[in-house]
Amino acid sequence: VDAGISANPPHIVLLMIGTNDVNISLDLTNAPTRLGALLDRIIKDAPNALLVVAKLVPTTNDTTNTRVRTYNDAIPGLVQTRAAAGKHIVMVDMYTAFTSNSSYKTALMNDELHPKDAGYAVMAQTWYAAIKSYLR
Repeated sequence: VDAGISANPPHIVLLMIGTNDVNISLDLTNAPTRLGALLDRIIKDAPNALLVVAKLVPTTNDTTNTRVRTYNDAIPGLVQTRAAAGKHIVMVDMYTAFTSNSSYKTALMNDELHPKDAGYAVMAQTWYAAIKSYLR
């Protein structure tokens, strides 16, 4: 993170991270702490950049989605705490963007974890809605 931001200072950072950890149940208890540490590192390295943090998209597996929702439930608090401290950070809800389509498992997903083109289009629209007022 440090070297990448230093080499290419961003104006906007789009971050959706945690899918693989949630999928394999990798230390989920501490996943929000790890995410918070990453947010703090990005904010420290790029304090003037807008950091847009996304809730994870759902998977096609309902059992995995229980873990996805648990992880996603921690994100608003992580973002809100930093925003209240004056940091340039907002959240987007990719999960709801997908699940608002009752056929998302077939219409938006390519496999258990990865969207197909239509899913990526939903993601792009969701990201754009969050950043369009910051674009010149």
